[in-house]
Amino acid sequence: MILSIKYDKRYRCLAVEEVKALLEVHGCTYDIAYVGDEMRVDTDCDESSLCRAGTIKEVRGKTTLKIDRSAFAHHLSKRGRVTMDPLVSRIMVNLARIREGMLVLDPFSGTGSILVEAAMVGAHAFAVDLDMGALMTSRANLGNHGDYVQADAAQLPIRSRSVDAIVTDVPYGRMSTSHMGVRYIVQKVLGEIGSTLREGGYMVYAAPSYSMFYGHGHKYITICSMYVHGGLYRDIVVLRKS
Repeated sequence: MILSIKYDKRYRCLAVEEVKALLEVHGCTYDIAYVGDEMRVDTDCDESSLCRAGTIKEVRGKTTLKIDRSAFAHHLSKRGRVTMDPLVSRIMVNLARIREGMLVLDPFSGTGSILVEAAMVGAHAFAVDLDMGALMTSRANLGNHGDYVQADAAQLPIRSRSVDAIVTDVPYGRMSTSHMGVRYIVQKVLGEIGSTLREGGYMVYAAPSYSMFYGHGHKYITICSMYVHGGLYRDIVVLRKS
């Protein structure tokens, strides 16, 4: 089957990777080509496999289906100044290949915007934050869809290889309550925090482009850059624990 896909042009890199991830979640084979402003995907699955995509506008001329948000009528009713955009949160969750029943960790949960999107696809959220106020905001937004722990991300009270996926927005600048620099925090994400991820699981994190760190044993799947403001770009990094 050939799927003709129109996607959000602001996020071309992320759109391609999101399509790949969702097809893999459903066990689909695929081959991707580009014709004009469209993505053409030759696959053995139909468009329903892409119904939860954030970057896709149309598949085969029809608007894609959306996740039922009825369980989250007050979705992110409590927000902060630096709450991750729901669209980007959805994309990151999809890039992590999250499926129903998975345990998903956000070690810097903040308002819980990423974990809300994970809960919408049937995952169980594990919210961790050093700031109790932020953690309570996560709880207000997620309710009984998650567990909540106040802890330093560098010293997580979590067993190794016990979570199915890690998705997080690494704090920096005014988002951070830590004295640690963003490069050091990224190393912690890929080190101590990464040890909680099961073999074969995905870690997706957002961080400033200047904070890249390669001294780890995880496999890079992709890195997509997003413009933030001024000269600052944010990378969305997808890793797989091998």
